[in-house]
Amino acid sequence: MAISLQKRLMKNQPADDLKGTIEAFQTKYANFHTRLDFINFPNLIKHNTSAALCAEEEGVCWWYNRKNQHSYFTDNIHFTDDGLELLRESYKSVLGSALERL
Repeated sequence: MAISLQKRLMKNQPADDLKGTIEAFQTKYANFHTRLDFINFPNLIKHNTSAALCAEEEGVCWWYNRKNQHSYFTDNIHFTDDGLELLRESYKSVLGSALERL
């Protein structure tokens, strides 16, 4: 993702199609999430990372920060600093939940 964005910016090409819909994401990973639902471990915390990434515009998940043109991903699944910043509050919540269970 970061490389695709960089190439487009270098060629002065638009990047406004570097996004996906929440429906497409849910469809693509439906089997994975269904399998996760069958895992029954009391210490397992499911973290919805798509919620923060798809919060800017309803139903749309942007793959880059449109304010500073930084990618949210180093590849298709690993977050950059900008991507992690979007998830800061949700990670705090996850860690808070984990600490409460101790």
